[in-house]
Amino acid sequence: ITLTDNVSKAKEQAANVLRECKTRALEELEKDGHSSSEDIMNALMSCIDTSVEEAVEEKQNEIDFQQTLRFRLGSNLNTYACLDDHMAMSESIENKTWTGDNNIPRKVQIMFERGATKIHYIHNFLGEGECEALEKQIEYKQVDGTDGGLYAQQGSTNINWNDAHGVITKLVKKIHKYSTYQSHLGYKTDDTEMLFMQKFEGNPENPPRHEPHCEGTCDGSEWKNGDRVATMIAFCEVATKGNATHFANAGIHIYPDPRSAILINYADPKKGKTDDGFTKISVCGAMEGNNKIIKHSLRFSN
Repeated sequence: ITLTDNVSKAKEQAANVLRECKTRALEELEKDGHSSSEDIMNALMSCIDTSVEEAVEEKQNEIDFQQTLRFRLGSNLNTYACLDDHMAMSESIENKTWTGDNNIPRKVQIMFERGATKIHYIHNFLGEGECEALEKQIEYKQVDGTDGGLYAQQGSTNINWNDAHGVITKLVKKIHKYSTYQSHLGYKTDDTEMLFMQKFEGNPENPPRHEPHCEGTCDGSEWKNGDRVATMIAFCEVATKGNATHFANAGIHIYPDPRSAILINYADPKKGKTDDGFTKISVCGAMEGNNKIIKHSLRFSN
C-alpha cells in the first residue's frame, strides 16, 4: 500500500525534475564533449529553475481556480445559509482564553485564520450596561441599501476620550485591548472611528439584514498606512429566528449569543497585506425578534 499526500507528491515531483534535468545535461555532454563542468552545472541549474517556475505557476493557477470556485459556491449558498435555522454552527479550529480586560476570563473560538485574515468569536464580551449606555447617546435612522447593502436602523456617536471612566469609552478601550492582543499592534486614539449601533427589527416578509459585504479591504490589494485593519461586532440582542452571521467565502457560520462578539481582522500592516475575500460577511435577516449590534472599526497608522 502506498500512501500519497501533499508532501510525498512534492518529493516525487522534485525527484522527477532533477532526473529529467540530469538526463538533459548528460545528453548535452555527449553531444559536445568540450563542455566544461561549469557549463554542465549552469545548464543543470537553468533546467531546474525553469521546471520549478513552471510547477509553481501550475500550482498557483490551480489554487486560483479552486478559490474562485469556492467563492462562487459560497455566494450561491449564502441566501440558503441565512434561511436555514438548522444549519450547524461552524466548529472552531482552536479555543483560547483571553483575560486582557480586568482579568476576566473569556472564551475565544478561533474560527478562521489565514494570512491577514482572522475571524474570532468571543464569548461574554459585552459588560453590564454597555448596550444601554450607547443606545441612550444615539439617534436611529433608517438605512435602506446603502453602506454595503445595509437594511436596518443605525445610529452613531463619537468617542469622548476625556471621559476616561465612561461606560462607552471603557467599551472602546476593551475593543482596542482585544484587537491589540490578537494583532500585536499598538492602536492610538487617532486610529478610532465612530461607534455604531444597528437594530434589525424582526420582519418575516422583508427581514432587515446586512447583505454580503466587506468591512475593510478584501481584494488582496496592498494595505496602505492609515487604512482599516479590523472590525469588532458585538451583539446586544439576537433574534429568535434569523440571527446568524455568515462568512460565505470562508465557510464560517456563527449563531452569536447575547453579549458575544466577533472580531474580523482583514489586514496585516507589518506585511502590507489585506484579506483576499474570506472576510466577506452577511448579517442574516431577522425574521422573529431583534438583532441589535455594536460595530467599531479600527485603523492603524505607523
